[in-house]
Amino acid sequence: MIPFCACGCGQQVSFPKNRYVRGHNSRKKTGTEYLSNLPDQGGLCACGCGQQIQIKSHHSYYGISKFIRGHNRRGKKQSAFWYQRIRESNGGRKHTSEHRRKNSVSRKLLWQDPGFVQKQMKARKVYPNKAEMFLQGILDRVDPGNWIYVGDGRDKQYILSGKVPDFVHRTKKLIIELFGDYWHKEEEIEPRTKLFEKHRYQTLIIWEHELQLVTSVMKTVQNFMELKTCLQHH
Repeated sequence: MIPFCACGCGQQVSFPKNRYVRGHNSRKKTGTEYLSNLPDQGGLCACGCGQQIQIKSHHSYYGISKFIRGHNRRGKKQSAFWYQRIRESNGGRKHTSEHRRKNSVSRKLLWQDPGFVQKQMKARKVYPNKAEMFLQGILDRVDPGNWIYVGDGRDKQYILSGKVPDFVHRTKKLIIELFGDYWHKEEEIEPRTKLFEKHRYQTLIIWEHELQLVTSVMKTVQNFMELKTCLQHH
């Protein structure tokens, strides 16, 4: 006589020696019961990142992982054969002009979404560089606590048409952009300021080499704030 499944579903098992129908052996247990047989904390990830492995219910069946998900390939180099296969599969592939145009349009639309921009900034680990931290110190001397760095994209409200300014004033519609001498060109100033003007922000551009004259930068920022305040009142 073939027995019924021990989970209580009423189905008969395939073989007399089996207690459960395939896949039904976990129906009697909850995630809490699974976790009760496991340690409270896992060990450190074997990749050396220093992060601790979080215990999950499936670890009772498969065992506790040695790596955090996605960390098992860190620091490992693929074989020459693997690289050759990738080259062969991608070699000679050419996209049509229509495909490139559609791809460009879709990517531009994505960058208009503040949520997408925020994720990209986080994934690229954007943080203030030395020049931006130095300028933050100057701004704190001019107007303490009111100028904030938003260039890392963490605050969605300051992602404007897909662009992220460097510094924003808390109470006034003012933006300060720090342009690195190596990365930026004069031609970028006009389109950048016009874009922020659409969101009713006035923009001051400070070049990296100007930071050598702290007093001059402080005076420029003060004049910028006073001028824009007067314009807003009128």
